[in-house]
Amino acid sequence: MFEHLPTQNPAGYVKKEKAWIYLCKTPKGYKIGKTLYLKERMKGLQKEHGDIDVLHYIEVKRNISEDIEYACHRYFLEKQNGYKYEYFDLSESDIEEFKKPDFLYRMQKKIEEMKINQIKFEIRKLRKQKRRIDAAKEKLAEMENKYNEEKERILEKIKSIDEFYSLIIDLKL
Repeated sequence: MFEHLPTQNPAGYVKKEKAWIYLCKTPKGYKIGKTLYLKERMKGLQKEHGDIDVLHYIEVKRNISEDIEYACHRYFLEKQNGYKYEYFDLSESDIEEFKKPDFLYRMQKKIEEMKINQIKFEIRKLRKQKRRIDAAKEKLAEMENKYNEEKERILEKIKSIDEFYSLIIDLKL
């Protein structure tokens, strides 16, 4: 049934440089997933679901396969059917969209956008923390100034008291 699918030898456990993003139809809905071993994965899904139909698969670099799968799931987020997060109720136009030659490119762009947005979020968070730290430093400097002023005032009082006691002692003698 899956003879037409690419295969690798999982027994070899050679470090794989490529992976597959796939779309298949199952009784539970359309599944979008990733795998290193496409043929073996489809056999596993067939055991799990019975009848499945592989609609499309895309070869990707292994190091970005998780990001691309995530971007695909985000792209069709509103179509998730509740069975599992990888299962969707897709229309024919959604399936055609997935099959378009530029779909992978658009998902890579989406990943870049998500990463840029994450970096921007982290920068905003760091700037906010810096403002809090700067405000705390300013407050600390104010408190230090008040402390030093109060210390000087107390030292002046002590000096006045010492002078007063010295005068009293001098008068008694």
